[in-house]
Amino acid sequence: MSGEVTADYIVRGLISVYNWLSDFLTRILQETILKNNPSIAHDYGSAIALLISLTAIYILLTLVAAFRKILGIILALGWILLIAAIFLRASTGTG
Repeated sequence: MSGEVTADYIVRGLISVYNWLSDFLTRILQETILKNNPSIAHDYGSAIALLISLTAIYILLTLVAAFRKILGIILALGWILLIAAIFLRASTGTG
């Protein structure tokens, strides 16, 4: 029950941020580039907001993928070094 409420708040918050961004971009377009035809600014504002959101998601996923790759390399090196240390210790007979 608590998880559903939290997820609901997160989704509502994201929708609010997206709507705010869309409205903000629409106002900027109406006041600058599309002064002559402000009625189409809403369409372009929504499109720009959508592309900004998708770009942010793409960047986050790229960073996560890069982190996964780095973590995989660190884990592989860790296991290799651990196994090498065990074999070296066992072959020298110290311990």
